[in-house]
Amino acid sequence: MLHDLDETLKQLLIQKAGLDPAEVDISFDIPTRDWSTPVTRPTVNLYLYDIRENLKLRELYWDEEVRDNGKIRLKRRPLRVDVSYMITCWTSTPEDQHRLLWRVLETLFRYSPLPEDILQGSLKNVVHVIRTEVAQPDGVFQSAADFWGALENQLRPSIGLVVTLDLDLEQVQEAPIVFAKMVKIGGAVMYRDVFGVEYPLEQLQPGWEAAPVQLGGLVHDPEGRPLPGAAVRLIGKEVEGRPIQVGPTIHTDAEGRYIFHGIPPGEYTLVVEVAGQAPQQHPLTLTVRERGEALPEFIQEVEVPMKK
Repeated sequence: MLHDLDETLKQLLIQKAGLDPAEVDISFDIPTRDWSTPVTRPTVNLYLYDIRENLKLRELYWDEEVRDNGKIRLKRRPLRVDVSYMITCWTSTPEDQHRLLWRVLETLFRYSPLPEDILQGSLKNVVHVIRTEVAQPDGVFQSAADFWGALENQLRPSIGLVVTLDLDLEQVQEAPIVFAKMVKIGGAVMYRDVFGVEYPLEQLQPGWEAAPVQLGGLVHDPEGRPLPGAAVRLIGKEVEGRPIQVGPTIHTDAEGRYIFHGIPPGEYTLVVEVAGQAPQQHPLTLTVRERGEALPEFIQEVEVPMKK
């Protein structure tokens, strides 16, 4: 997977930034003094220095597939892993270095997430679009002076790049099909102790039960054309300082539609990811109506600005 990512980034610089391999080298070596001393041609160095799980994007749900044997196949959703690169440019003059660095920076911003037509090897089969974060101030890389000191090389300008990849653990289980499930939501019965302190009990107030909400919508471009295959996720309130995904990731159908079933009322962020475009985030609130009124079906329409 990492080798395929390296090759994908190389193709990004060749195909999209227009760097001719006959004139500019692309390297993934550690930029130590011993490496940089013999460099004579213009070179873009992409040094992979950190790998860690993206806890904010962790999905707790499993994909379901009904089998012919009367059972259901459960497959764990892939983990999301952040791969961090430090990108530097090496030329004979500072002017050429800055021109090359800016060209690389512009390309990384323009093609985020990574476009499908340059994906190499196993990256062609991942579940999620491959997100990138470019030149962000809150990245893993903190102390440039300490870093270059450890490499025994001179301090130079760099671009931070974080690529989020799928890590499929291939965890699969089979289980009997569950044909019915009842979920009740509403106001809890409160118990008051002798000191006047109230505690919620694990039962609902009679007549105040509410069914889970159905949330659906349409994803389209500014011209109103539907966007099939867009990944739609629902992010709930933070747990232990981290946002948590509610329900599975839904992909829009041929008409750009999506639907979530059985969502509890509350505050959420709807995240829509389309290949080659920046993720769209839309805050929304699913509310419970007054006693005796039916819950509505919530419709959220999302317009995705398309890069030229």
